[in-house]
Amino acid sequence: MSSKIPLNNRLIVALDTDSPQCALDLVERLRERVSIFKVGLQLFLAGGTDIIATLKRNGINIFLDLKFHDIPATVAKASIEAVKLGVDMFTLHASGGLNMMKASLEACDSFCQKGSKLMPQILAVTALTSHDEMILHKELDIHLPLDQYSLHMTKLALTAGLHGAIISVGEVSLLRHQVPAGFLLITPGIRSSGESIHDQRRVATPQEAIRLGADYLVVGRPILEASDPIQAADKILEDIRRSGLPESRHINPSSNPEY
Repeated sequence: MSSKIPLNNRLIVALDTDSPQCALDLVERLRERVSIFKVGLQLFLAGGTDIIATLKRNGINIFLDLKFHDIPATVAKASIEAVKLGVDMFTLHASGGLNMMKASLEACDSFCQKGSKLMPQILAVTALTSHDEMILHKELDIHLPLDQYSLHMTKLALTAGLHGAIISVGEVSLLRHQVPAGFLLITPGIRSSGESIHDQRRVATPQEAIRLGADYLVVGRPILEASDPIQAADKILEDIRRSGLPESRHINPSSNPEY
């Protein structure tokens, strides 16, 4: 059984805070505007599985962004635990390899079928948006151009049968033409014009990302650190509307073709 998340729009808000109560307060303020919220390492370590359970009790769709990266057996078991938590999406590092990604998908699929549970979206992280070509080449000793590396890792995720990839806006246009329409491209590093990019090297405005082919945009600090988070979210949503493309999408892995 596959999950279908009725996203009202293309905005995913990252709850990047060390305070579970602040996260819950923000969700309550934004839930009429935003359909899915991301729980990453900081909030998960601060709030544990309790924060997931509380959000799910309140009917919130959750993107769990812990970027699993380990041996296939360990990631497969961790993936089942993510299913048990009821999350709607979660991430793996594509650099963990084909067997690791396949093990995660197969473990989730088997567990969901046996227990009649909804299959979450499993998304591959290709390269962090804090990485640029200097880091890729000099530090990681990977000599592909960054966009070609991201394309390679995305195709690996496709081969594994995953449902989408987390990519920077710099790769969206290239990848949009290389993957099936049902394969999700989710883009962090979104900033409105004039905003600080912090530690992210590759950023774009909401309009740019959507026009290039991103399905969903992940936004954290521009909303969390705003004096008025509702106003900040509305500004991003208005920027998305100005892209001229449909405002809403539906996440449904069952619509993906066989890879």
